[in-house]
This record gives sequence, C-alpha cells and structure tokens, in this order.
Amino acid sequence: MNTLYSIRNEYGINLNININKMWALQWNKNNEFNRYDVIVRLLAIENFYGYNNFGMDLYLQMQEKRMLSHRWFPKSQITNEPFQELIKKFEYGKFDYSYPIKVNRFFELVDGSHRFSLALFHKMNNIPVDFSADLFDCSFYYGINWFEENGFFNRDVSLIRDKFLEINKNFYQTVDMILLPQVDKVWDNIIELLEEDFVIKNIKNIAVSSFEELKKILYEFNNSNGYLENSNMLSSNFSPSTFKLFSLELKLNDLIKLNDNDKTIPTSVSIIKKMNKIKQQLFGKIESKDFYLIRISDFKFDNKI
Repeated sequence: MNTLYSIRNEYGINLNININKMWALQWNKNNEFNRYDVIVRLLAIENFYGYNNFGMDLYLQMQEKRMLSHRWFPKSQITNEPFQELIKKFEYGKFDYSYPIKVNRFFELVDGSHRFSLALFHKMNNIPVDFSADLFDCSFYYGINWFEENGFFNRDVSLIRDKFLEINKNFYQTVDMILLPQVDKVWDNIIELLEEDFVIKNIKNIAVSSFEELKKILYEFNNSNGYLENSNMLSSNFSPSTFKLFSLELKLNDLIKLNDNDKTIPTSVSIIKKMNKIKQQLFGKIESKDFYLIRISDFKFDNKI
C-alpha cells in the first residue's frame, strides 16, 4: 500500500515529497500520464539554456490555448517573461518553500507545474507540496490528447512525446517475487524465462519455519513498501519450507502502449501474463495453479541515466 495513503484524508498539510514519487503520481486512473504540460515547460527551460530552439514557442502556444479558454484573459498578457524570471531564480538550486506545489487528494498536480518542471530539470530530490480541503477534488487534464485536440501539429506532438519518453525511461517499478516450494525443481528455469523480459536482482533462498516468519520476510524484503497480491493462499496448509525471493525491475516505458494514448499496462497484469506464459512453456512441470507471489512496490528512479 502506498505510504502516502495514510495522510490523504488529512487537511491543510504541507510536506516534502520525493520528486520521483511525485512524477509517478501523475498517472490517472486510466493508466495515462496526465501532465504533458510539464513536459512542454521542460522543453521551454531547455530552450532557455540553448538545448533546443522550439521549446518556448511550444510553451507560448500551449499558454495561449490554455488562457484563451478563460475568456476574461487578454491575449496581450500571454508572455514567457514571468517563466524566464522563475528559471533564473532556480539557477541557484533553490526552491521557495513558502510557495509549495498544490496537489489534490491523489497528489495530482493542481498548481505549480512551472516549479515542478524546474525541479525535474535541476534533478532536485524533494519538493514541497500542499493539499487542503478546497483542492481535494480539483483536477486538470493535460494528457497527450489535449495537445492533439488543441491544434498542435503532429510534429510538435511527437516532440512532446519524445521528451516524455526520454524522461520516463529513467523510471522503473520494482516487483518483489516469491517462488513457492512446490516448484523448486524448476526455479532456475522460471528465473531464466523471466530474464527474457525483466532485470532480476537480489536472488535469495530463504528457509522459513512459520507463516508469521514468512510474512515478516515478505514485508521487509528489499526494505520497501508495497502491497501483496495473492498472499492469502499461504495461510492454509503451511509447512516449514525454503522459498526463493528476488526482485524484478520493470521500466515504465516498457509498460506503455504508444498506439493507445500512451497508456500503461498495469504492472501486475504484465507480470501475471508472463507467469502464465511460463507455466505453458514448462507444461507438465508446474502442477500448482498458485506457485508464486508478487509484491508491487513504489515507483523508483535511476538518476544515473
């Protein structure tokens, strides 16, 4: 379970959040990345520093489309000057903590996308966020469809999507997996087949003498929070055994269907499909319907890439 859930029902709370977790929380309930406006702002920052020659134009086009939807907002006031001033302030690597980013109850970005994009550009570790009662149900949609529907050329949409994929490739999700004793004779075969699609780390053989001990190992393994899938089956007919534990790493880009509005495949679905395929490949060697458990952990980020 996401550790942030425990504070989502509180009101008027300010806290620091890891920027990579904040990124991961910008995927909506349809498994679609919901804040491509942040990507456009990031391109504008890169343009400011000379890394491209189109980001500011895309930014101004986006701002015009956004602001003109508010009929009271005069077109003459659409400018990049305030953003350029903010970019200069961030050159010192400082975030003004008196102006936290505003989020709703699901930690989706409500206000502060300029600062969020700058924090991404400067590879900041943590950013301040604030959520209060008046913003709990507030939300905005800036999926890739918004740009397509608001007159952006296909070329420009491709530039925005390419930048998104460039950033998103650094993110991965960790899945902790346990292979149960009833398939111990094919443990190595299963791992070899998993390695066709995933990076596998931290392989361990764990001798467990009680169910309570197993539960403790599950939740402490890899020292990460997460939730268990298919764990109830272990509570019955437990006997002392040896289990194989390891971690899978799934790149977020590998979970994206580019031909379907950049939606992701839920991680558990991806794993379960692979395990069903493995059971077919090892036909006759895996008799048990339930021969593994998976624990989905929080999104993580590789800053070295």
